[in-house]
Amino acid sequence: MSIFMPPEVRAAVAEKFVITGRGAGGIGEMASELPEDDASVLWGLVTCVIGSGTFARTKYVMVSVAGSNCPAIRRMKSAEMKPEAGMMLGLDCIAFNADKREEVTLDAIVEKLLKECVSDNLGAAVMTASSIKADLEEQARKAMMALRDRRESSVCEYTGPRTIVAMGKKISVPKVLEYVQKKDGPLNWALIDSGQKLVEAGGGGVQEMREFLDDKEVSFGIIRMGFGSGTFKRNFWLFIHWAGDKAHPTVRGKANAELATCKKLLQPSQVDFFGAHQEDITIEILIEKVLKYCRVDGDTKKSQQTLDLAAYNEALLEDMKKLEEEFGLDKMATPVDEDDLSTLNVQDAVRQVRDTNNPYNWLTICAKNNVKPGTGLMGAVGAVGKLRKTSTKESNGVDTKAGFTGLKKSAMPDLVEGIKAGGENRRGSLKHVETNDKSSPVIDKTAKIGKNGHSDLMAQIAKLP
Repeated sequence: MSIFMPPEVRAAVAEKFVITGRGAGGIGEMASELPEDDASVLWGLVTCVIGSGTFARTKYVMVSVAGSNCPAIRRMKSAEMKPEAGMMLGLDCIAFNADKREEVTLDAIVEKLLKECVSDNLGAAVMTASSIKADLEEQARKAMMALRDRRESSVCEYTGPRTIVAMGKKISVPKVLEYVQKKDGPLNWALIDSGQKLVEAGGGGVQEMREFLDDKEVSFGIIRMGFGSGTFKRNFWLFIHWAGDKAHPTVRGKANAELATCKKLLQPSQVDFFGAHQEDITIEILIEKVLKYCRVDGDTKKSQQTLDLAAYNEALLEDMKKLEEEFGLDKMATPVDEDDLSTLNVQDAVRQVRDTNNPYNWLTICAKNNVKPGTGLMGAVGAVGKLRKTSTKESNGVDTKAGFTGLKKSAMPDLVEGIKAGGENRRGSLKHVETNDKSSPVIDKTAKIGKNGHSDLMAQIAKLP
């Protein structure tokens, strides 16, 4: 399922939510921070790194807590925001639903993850519930240590956009590609459309690039996948051909006709890769593609063992630091109070949790009071026409505000004047007419109204603020 959202849509959705908690202690810590009264509807995101070496996998879990003690009406209204919460946290997440806080446990989520890993064909790694649990506990231990060290070193962090177009950088496509093609360049991926216009480019690797793969469009890209850091860093360049599964056949056909031209521009590349669904392009799948290339290219088994998720994340961290230095983002960073959740930007917080190089690995969000599902999203994408506020003046001279409704002048002014005058002999006057038409509803005067059977619900409604 696609996770692509235009920036304006993503911002509109983010404005509907607030962060209620975040941390580095994984599932266990997140569960302990959930409200004990079960009176809130919340959604959580947890990043889970499972396995090690070649078999390492990153899974994202979206935890939905329904708040069993939440007033019925409020619970229903909050639950309507779930689709947009899913868009915000990522539609590539594994869903975990719970009614109460006590149902959100490490063991329960591990069981869910085990099923997902089995379907991922990871049997060769001898994956068990115990091994997954051990991996997640070790991940949480290391993340909490990293967070502690980070807080002791006076944290400064740039929280703005990190991709070229979003940052407003005016860089030509050749220059962008030069950055990507350099083994130590500040950018490690770029996407162009069939007309060779830049879609977006950045230094955040596969996960960041995936956010700009529109399922309704065709695009071509190049990505530099590094493993390790410093003098031991090894790079591979992949050519990406993306044809969204929802792209119109005409759009797909015209764009695909430019494949050869775009591929020639996005060189050098060692591996070709095609994708039509988000599930086709993941860090794990691309690492496997690189490993196959190494075997074909005659690389040694020893070198293949360094091409794993840990080595990729090590290289990615180095690339992201180079991006900050090249474009001055490190100088734009300001001290932040990481414990003040009210100052956090939802989009940035989600990005941090999904980044395996960031110590934060979980967060929870809830919908703001009185927000309505879908309205902000529809306005952002222009799904509804713009409403124009108008003012009308009634015929009696009283100026009234019509709000967002425009009244047109009557096409039959004589009839309207006749109705107003009410004269018997004037054109347009209304007269009483006898009729035998019985098609309209008939009210039974003998019907009796019984006592409301939902007194508890009415009482809860009356208590709402």
